[in-house]
Amino acid sequence: MSHWRTVTVAALTSLLCGAERPVVRTSYGPVEGVRLSHQGKHVDGFFGIPFAQPPVGELRFRKPLPAKPWKNVRDASQFKPACMQTNHRLNREVLLNYTTSSSEDCLHINVWRPSCVTENACDYQAPLLPVVLFIYGGAFQWGDASAFYNDGLAFASVNEVVFVNFNYRMNVFGFLSDWSPDAPGNLAFWDQLLAMQWVRRSISAFGGDPLLVTLYGQSSGSMSAGVHVLSPLSKGLFKRCIFESGTALSLITFQRRNQMSFFTNFAGQLNCTDRASNTSAMLECMRKVNPREVIHRLGTVGQLTSMFFPISGDVFVPEYPIDFDNVDCINGEEMLMGTTLDEGTVFFYHPIERLRNLEPALYDYYEGATAIVLSTSFSIPLSTARQYISSLFDNSTNDLSVDEVLRTLSHSFGDPVFVCSTNLWGEQLAKRGHSIYRYVYSQRMPLSVWDEWMGVVHTDDLPYMLGSVATFKANLRSQRWNYLPDWFRNYNVTSAELTFSTNLVKSLGAFVKTG
Repeated sequence: MSHWRTVTVAALTSLLCGAERPVVRTSYGPVEGVRLSHQGKHVDGFFGIPFAQPPVGELRFRKPLPAKPWKNVRDASQFKPACMQTNHRLNREVLLNYTTSSSEDCLHINVWRPSCVTENACDYQAPLLPVVLFIYGGAFQWGDASAFYNDGLAFASVNEVVFVNFNYRMNVFGFLSDWSPDAPGNLAFWDQLLAMQWVRRSISAFGGDPLLVTLYGQSSGSMSAGVHVLSPLSKGLFKRCIFESGTALSLITFQRRNQMSFFTNFAGQLNCTDRASNTSAMLECMRKVNPREVIHRLGTVGQLTSMFFPISGDVFVPEYPIDFDNVDCINGEEMLMGTTLDEGTVFFYHPIERLRNLEPALYDYYEGATAIVLSTSFSIPLSTARQYISSLFDNSTNDLSVDEVLRTLSHSFGDPVFVCSTNLWGEQLAKRGHSIYRYVYSQRMPLSVWDEWMGVVHTDDLPYMLGSVATFKANLRSQRWNYLPDWFRNYNVTSAELTFSTNLVKSLGAFVKTG
């Protein structure tokens, strides 16, 4: 069934959609966007719209509250800062600089919609368009809706859909918990839920159909989408799902079993420990610490020990493993899910760099050398690591190259976290009557910051799947991208790449429209 704009909203849109600075009146207040173009088509962008009150001061570590309405036209022509996060060094060449450019006042949403070029082209009885609501990834520690690879311009233009993304809290700001209502944890999921509710309430003003929403997540954003598939709180807020490298079953890898020790340890980092172990007093103290100091402290401790992840046992994330027989609510109808060919290589990059010092040993005794690194990296017994490594390698093969050994080793992470969990996720949902589509992204493209041996790397598919590869150079708009290699910054995308990406975008668009 088609859904139609109301006459009031449509009439206003008809009057303003031909302007270079289009104005939309949302249920919260009017916003003024900007006219963009892609491949000869015009798209209206509305950036930095608040969907929640700033989670600062007393609202830090608490569930988000809906944005307060406004009367005057709000400028929505520029992206707002990402949520608080540390710098993120991907590899020896790439550093994402967020320490000075992120903000605690960050809960903003962005909308791209096909625009009407002339007033006469705006038909107020045109059917509402399908909506894509995208959740970015970043291991629950990093992420930015305005990042060049998350840009929705091409996707909206090519498919004539409304594309939406948004910021949500991550790391300690999104997952600190003392198991009390004052700091319940999993705030990232609550932020996402509020953004979904904003779409349900406001997207029709932008020409989007609130009843035809596809929830699209990548990496930890895809795991988040899986959480909402299982949550009764998210019921009715989306119709379809796209899982790009991650499902709710992948979450088990990222969960902390000793959440309270993380809470008290980090409170100590901020000089907020209390002799009586009074968590309320600790929280009150932690809410007063400057957010830059919080991030500074987060960056001074070891990376793995400083990471805050989703907690299990609350209304969003059940205890693991997930028992599908006892899951009452599964949201969404059709599901599209996929993985890259070499999901695990990016997660083994840093330990593998250390492994290269053992290169002679790799040739002579690769099983033993890789078992040592696996045991050290994951704190498992060496005997267990040896047993698992033996299952990965063909014992009759002794002439593997170093790169082949390293790539095989990477499957010890990529397979269970992404590939196997995606297969099991699809199988379980199919048993419950959902239509499931599975893909493998197997094409390594030139626009990759990773070494050749790493193959088709986790996240390398994203700019081609969203179409943002066509606009990435124009979108290197912030100082934080100054730490990219010159070859990447100066790279000219080929026509073959653009065609490849456009075909992918159209395929995803077909799923968004019809399943």
